[in-house]
Order: sequence, then C-alpha cells, then structure tokens
Amino acid sequence: MSVTLPLRSDLPHYTFDTTLDGRIYTFEFFWNTIEEGWFMSLYSSNGDALLQTVRVTCDWPLAKYYAIDGLPPGMLMAQDTGGEQKTPGRDDLGTRVLLLYFSESELTG
Repeated sequence: MSVTLPLRSDLPHYTFDTTLDGRIYTFEFFWNTIEEGWFMSLYSSNGDALLQTVRVTCDWPLAKYYAIDGLPPGMLMAQDTGGEQKTPGRDDLGTRVLLLYFSESELTG
C-alpha cells in the first residue's frame, strides 16, 4: 500500500524528514511565484542533494527518469485527487494534490 507524504500549502517553503524503504530522506518544497508552481528537492539523511528543483507535476513519476545513487527505490508520484491532472496551485498541496510513495516491493510484486 502506498504511503501518503505530509504535504502542506500554508507555507511557501518547508522541509520534512520521512523514512522510505528503510532510509531517511529530507524533502524540501517551495512555491515559485514566477513559475507559479511547487518545486521539490530531495536530500539523503546526511544532507547530500539527490534531486533539486523538480517541478511537482500530477500523475507523473517525479524521480523515475533520474539515475542517481541514493534515490528511493520506489516511485514518488503527485496525485490530483480531483482526477483532472491540473498543475498544483498555491493552495493545493496536501488537499487536492497528494504525494504518494509506492515502495520497491509494490512495484516489483
């Protein structure tokens, strides 16, 4: 079963730590007013940048096309709960748009 990560839209910039497939990661989210979109960066437990400034796009694997050692082995996907596949607006994270993590075992099993 996928894990829903704790997103919020009440702050324009925030971070949180979470464990995925047994490893701790730090997620950073920020709202870009020029691009009018949410962007995500992902760091290892020791602070190494794994992904930087990836636009949060609904119903698209956010890290699938990056061949970077240390990335979570599963799949991160932002889901539009309204089913419209709209770009997340300023107030949409954690409400209309959820970030799901599908573990490696879910993808292979």
